[in-house]
Amino acid sequence: MDIFDAFSQAIVSEQFEIGKADFGTEIGTVFSEASACDVVIDEGTYATTGRTPDVPYMTSDILIYARPQQMPTLVTAKLTNGYIWHDKINDLYYEIREASLGKNQETGEVEHVEFLLRPTEIAFAEENSDE
Repeated sequence: MDIFDAFSQAIVSEQFEIGKADFGTEIGTVFSEASACDVVIDEGTYATTGRTPDVPYMTSDILIYARPQQMPTLVTAKLTNGYIWHDKINDLYYEIREASLGKNQETGEVEHVEFLLRPTEIAFAEENSDE
C-alpha cells in the first residue's frame, strides 16, 4: 500500500506546484513551467546559531511525498538541480535538498517521490502555471 492509499486524508491538493528553476541568471533564480501536484506533507523547524552568536538562525525543512505520475521527471539528479517547489497558498518557495524514489519492494514500481525541501528565495516567477 502506497502512502497515498495509506494516508488518503492527509493528501493536500492544489497547494503545491513544482516548476523549473533557472539558477544564476542575471536577476537571480527564475521559476517557470509550474504544475500542480498532490502531496503529503511532514513539516519540521530547527534553530541553529548563525554567524552572529546572539542571533539564532531559524529555518524549517519540509518533507513531502508526491505522486510519481505528476513529476516532470523521475531522475532524482535532475529534480534536485533543476526544479523548485512553490507553496501557492503561503507564496513560499523551496529548494530541493534531497529527492528519493519510494519503490514497492515486491514489484519495483515507484509509488512516491520523497522530497526534503528548504525555504529559498527567487527573483522572478513566470505566471504560466497550470492552475
